[in-house]
This record gives sequence, structure tokens and C-alpha cells, in this order.
Amino acid sequence: MYAQLATGHAAPIQEVLVRFSGFGPEEDEWVNIRKHVRQRSLPCESSECVAVLPGDLILCFQEGKEQALYFDAHVLDAQRRRHDVRGCRCRFLVRYDHDQTEDILVVSYFSAE
Repeated sequence: MYAQLATGHAAPIQEVLVRFSGFGPEEDEWVNIRKHVRQRSLPCESSECVAVLPGDLILCFQEGKEQALYFDAHVLDAQRRRHDVRGCRCRFLVRYDHDQTEDILVVSYFSAE
């Protein structure tokens, strides 16, 4: 992302002013976009599982005992299986970035980058 300077040159943007939904301007925050903003992940359809490869960064749904949240994870392995009337039956071994735990997931639990 670049900003147009008064001199006519483009400069990389390091921070953006963010206002969260439901909050007023007094709670605006400056956020470093390189550290704290990620590109939106697109939902992954069952038929698109072939595009998910080991090493890919994906957004995964993780259910815990008290909460269910989405986290970044990297694909470690893909076990391709024949699709049936229910859709994709492939399994993906992932490692969550936030706690380094591993899990085996199906496509319905993640979005691809």
C-alpha cells in the first residue's frame, strides 16, 4: 500500500488510523499494517481443494473448550481423497501459528489465502 505525497512521489504506508465498529473517534488507534493487518482470506470451496498445497498459509476454524475462533495456520501435508456427493473428503494436516499445535482438518474448517 502506498500514499501519494505532496511531492508527487509514492511512499509506503507503515501505519493506518483504525476505528472499530461501535467505537467513536476518541478510540481510534494507529496500527502498523505490516505487523497487525493481514489480507482477507477467501472461503475455500470443496472443488478448490487441489489449490491447497503444503506450505500454504490458511485461516482455520479452531474449536476449544470455551471458545471457537479463527487462527492462521500453515498446511504441512495434504491427503487427497476421492470426492463424493457430500463434497471434498480430503484431509489437511495444519500447524496453527499462534500455539504451534497441529490438527487434521477438512476444507469446511478453513479459508485459503
